[in-house]
Amino acid sequence: MMMKRLLLYILCLFVWIQAQAQENYTLTGIVSDSNGMPIRNANVQILENNKPIAYTFTNEKGSYALSYNSAKTQVLLSIGHISFEKTKLVIDSKETKKNITLLEKKTQLREVVVKAPQIIQRGDTLSYRLSS
Repeated sequence: MMMKRLLLYILCLFVWIQAQAQENYTLTGIVSDSNGMPIRNANVQILENNKPIAYTFTNEKGSYALSYNSAKTQVLLSIGHISFEKTKLVIDSKETKKNITLLEKKTQLREVVVKAPQIIQRGDTLSYRLSS
């Protein structure tokens, strides 16, 4: 009976130590473009070992707030948006505020060729091939 109690105490101690090893952190900030305009619906993630441990999206004012648990002193902050270049930053886990400026993504459009059907004018009448 005494051995079972001792094992139970050791197990409780182990669980408590594991819970204390991971601290709770909160990170807030604003995501904006190079002109200082806020970017809404940007994806903000905290990555640990290249796996997301917390994520959120920016609101209409470009602000975000993330709460996460981590045992590491540094984590990776990843910010992405369809119209802007993806940005990754290594930050200190204890950092509470991080404002980010994203650069616009330049997309080269492919060339487009528009072909009109051949139209023939005979006097005041226009004719064209229906098969084409």
